[in-house]
Amino acid sequence: MLGGPERERGDAQRLIVIPDDLLATIREVFPAQPLESEAIIEHSCPECADVAGAFGGLAWPEVNAEAIDSHFQSLPLFSPAAFQQFLPAFLTRALERADDPTGINDVLEFTHYALLPEQVDEWWLGHVGKLTDLQAMVVLRFIEHAQARSGGYLGEPPTDALEYWRGRVTGRRTS
Repeated sequence: MLGGPERERGDAQRLIVIPDDLLATIREVFPAQPLESEAIIEHSCPECADVAGAFGGLAWPEVNAEAIDSHFQSLPLFSPAAFQQFLPAFLTRALERADDPTGINDVLEFTHYALLPEQVDEWWLGHVGKLTDLQAMVVLRFIEHAQARSGGYLGEPPTDALEYWRGRVTGRRTS
């Protein structure tokens, strides 16, 4: 079992990982390797240059909370390598922030959306496809936790993207 003890919430079929265990598992399965600024983004615009400046030369555990909070919507701007490298920083920050009584924060909401696009396409698969199976399991647990935590606020996850993550975890990979 990955990440330690789990507890049931809702129906007996769905298990939600306790956030502290999920945080520990994120730290365990995502290696920390710094990326140079030029490897962070794939094109040049002021917003992407700002992202590259904030994350360049850092490994994901070195990214401070303010950088994540001010770039909460920036995961789609990352190159595939940077997406894989910095996803755990966004997952961790999303789980650690408890500043809203609803349990939802900008980082959690936009990370959730980045992991569950309305349409599974080649671009998205290029960003998530190189995650290891253990990392995919962590992503699915994050999605389940975010859904439970949101109390319906995040809506129903898009079926194709959710099935992609479930397929990765069960070994029935669809792409």
